[in-house]
Amino acid sequence: MIATEGLIDFSERSKQLFAYVLTGRDRPKDYQEGEKCEWLDPLQGYELFYILMTLTGSGGSEKKYTKMKRLFTGPLWNGSGKEKDQANSAPIKFRRKMNAIYPDICPVKEDKRP
Repeated sequence: MIATEGLIDFSERSKQLFAYVLTGRDRPKDYQEGEKCEWLDPLQGYELFYILMTLTGSGGSEKKYTKMKRLFTGPLWNGSGKEKDQANSAPIKFRRKMNAIYPDICPVKEDKRP
């Protein structure tokens, strides 16, 4: 879903790198030390914050968000407030899709904005 949404490149290599950078498991054979995963959303990266908060079980771990900023390129990383709070700024359409795939671990907090 992440690749089909255009948030990472659709190539098999990008998907493998994304999984490795996110989890630290199954490093691609051609991985270069210090290689970063390119996040194609040029905005704040709220979707990535949401993925990290929900799928990795990190909750409010600031250490995870610091690592994320070191391992991903692309977003501006200049949103305001705590990173775990920025996760809830991911577009509602994205949060609903994640909830449809992982209903027990990806909650949907509806926007209260008009």
